[in-house]
Parts: sequence; C-alpha cells; structure tokens
Amino acid sequence: MKDKKSLYLFAIGTGLVATISLAVFYSNNSLLFSSYAGGVVHTSDKGRTLILDSTTPLVVDGEGKGRVTLGNMAAFSPNCSALSGGIATIYNYGIAIYCPTAAKNGDYYRGFASSTVTNVSITFNGSTADRTVYVCWGRTNGTSISGYGLTVSATMDVKANTPNQTFTYNNNDDTVLKDQNTPKEAANKNSCLYIYVNGYDKPVDLVSLTVQYTCK
Repeated sequence: MKDKKSLYLFAIGTGLVATISLAVFYSNNSLLFSSYAGGVVHTSDKGRTLILDSTTPLVVDGEGKGRVTLGNMAAFSPNCSALSGGIATIYNYGIAIYCPTAAKNGDYYRGFASSTVTNVSITFNGSTADRTVYVCWGRTNGTSISGYGLTVSATMDVKANTPNQTFTYNNNDDTVLKDQNTPKEAANKNSCLYIYVNGYDKPVDLVSLTVQYTCK
C-alpha cells in the first residue's frame, strides 16, 4: 500500500512539474504563438519582428489618413483607404513605419535609428494597372512624409490583377538595407521605413509588411 501511495504522489508531482513548465514556456513564448496575427514579436534578447497584416489594419479617418500603433512601433499614411484583408490601399504619399514613443528628432519621429533592419518582406495585391512602388528611408511628423531619395531604395514592380505579390529584401545584398546607415546618419535623419507609389492617384493594395530588426 505504501509503495502504491508513493507512486501515486510521484505521478501527481511529475504532472504538476510538467504543467508548471508548460505554463512558463507558454508565458515566455506567447508572442511567438500569436506572431502571425500581427504585432511586435521578441525573437531574441535584442531581436524583433514587426508584422502588419489584416489583423492590424490602418484605421482610416474621414480625411483619408490612416494610423495603427503596436507597442513602440506605429505606421502612418497621409493618403489611404481601408482594405479588407490587408493593411490599407495606399496612394502616392505612401506609408511610413516609425517609433511613437522615442524622443523626436526635432519635429520628426524616429524610426529604426538605433536598430539594424535585417529583412523586409512586403506583399501587395495588384490593382487594375501595373504599379511601380518604392521602399526607401524617410521621415514623418505624423502629418506628412518625406523621403531621403532613390539612392538608397528598392523598386517593386507590382503587376496588375495579381494577388499576393511578395518582395523580400535583406541587409546583405540589397541597397535599401545594406546602405541603411547613410540616410539614418544624414543631416535630416531619415530613419523611418517608407513605402510609396510612383505617380499620383495610382493606388496599390498593401496586404502585409514584415520587418525584422535588431536593437542596440
């Protein structure tokens, strides 16, 4: 009887340990489980992944300005419209990713100034005509966006009527990320990622955006 009781207590103890271990694991990794639902995911001590998608769309006001804030990161577009199944339909003024919680650089928000962006993945749905879209570095004051220029940028040729076109860039062989310190350290401090359409009144559907970066 004593042996059975000991085995029973041992089994109960083992079960509790396993339950506690599972609870701790889930608590420490809960962001990873929800990473595909949008937000900022801690991938390591200093590693981060920002995910914008249909679960984190821009909230568009009556003037066509769209915003969303996810912890210490945010996105802003001065000219967009709501998109079912994506982030937003953006027009020529595009969309900027910035940090709303850090001290501003003058009138402008900081972006990835103290971080290294290692990978960017952008998915579009094609519109009624082909579109040329750029990803570069810029700055925003929360009302407008300006870009550093095309010397540190990448071109995305979005084909008409074609869903889920994905463009991926990394900091090993793509100018927009490989040379990112150039615009960040320029006099006007362009540390925000900036995506915009080439040409007035040429909308494109921005479905998702993933940014992998490492903090200092």
